[in-house]
Amino acid sequence: LEPPRWDQPLFDRLCGGLASALLALKEAPAIVYQRNSPVARKVAEEIEERITKGNHTSDSDLFRFGKSASQPALLLLLDRRDDPVTPLLNQWTYTAMVHEALGIKANRVDMSSVPSSGSNSEQEEVVLSSEDDFYMKAEHMVFGQLGEALKEVVDELQRQQTGGTGQGSAQSKFTSIGDIQRFMDRYPELRRQERTVAKHVALTSELSRIVDKKNLLDQSELEQELACTEGLTEAFNRVETLLEDRGVEWQEKVRLGLLYFLCY
Repeated sequence: LEPPRWDQPLFDRLCGGLASALLALKEAPAIVYQRNSPVARKVAEEIEERITKGNHTSDSDLFRFGKSASQPALLLLLDRRDDPVTPLLNQWTYTAMVHEALGIKANRVDMSSVPSSGSNSEQEEVVLSSEDDFYMKAEHMVFGQLGEALKEVVDELQRQQTGGTGQGSAQSKFTSIGDIQRFMDRYPELRRQERTVAKHVALTSELSRIVDKKNLLDQSELEQELACTEGLTEAFNRVETLLEDRGVEWQEKVRLGLLYFLCY
């Protein structure tokens, strides 16, 4: 998005996506942009025009939602080029890890090539959506918190299946037709929760396997040191060691090389 190679289709797609998000959120925000960025200024001007003119439709009131204008939302536009380091760092939140390690397309994760999912056809494709209560709670959790959150969900599911006693199965506690009826009323929801838990256990197990296989903990530690500290000699030695390690994938080597170049 810089002259002379201005990509108008990309610019239109970017502005159209922002306008669609604002319409979905029912917001007509005040716009603040980075002063020294021509691209940010141009995007701000285009979004302002779309808001004023109804997103290039005949409905000029499209962005008037009847809200009080005393405290409008704020749309802040920043130029990514001012911080090229952050996108190169390994991310450790749940959604970011799934997206980078396995890929997310249209809220779906293809697990068909994952060794542990081969025997379970239900887990060959995993859907991550707003209807998944656990995912909505855990999508921004760091990886270290994810296991504990899953354990709590599993414990709660087991408690429900045993009728809250924690001993034996729910079926063994039936003493009347009413008990059976209550269990059958609860059964579809229990099955749904079981599938949800199994899905996230499979995802988390695969992420853990990838972290161990690629030695991402050590790499991430080095990335943070490159980004946040100033020790040229030590940094060079550690980067050189990892670059010579045949067990480190070439993508990770490129990432570390770029980080070293940008930081030093």
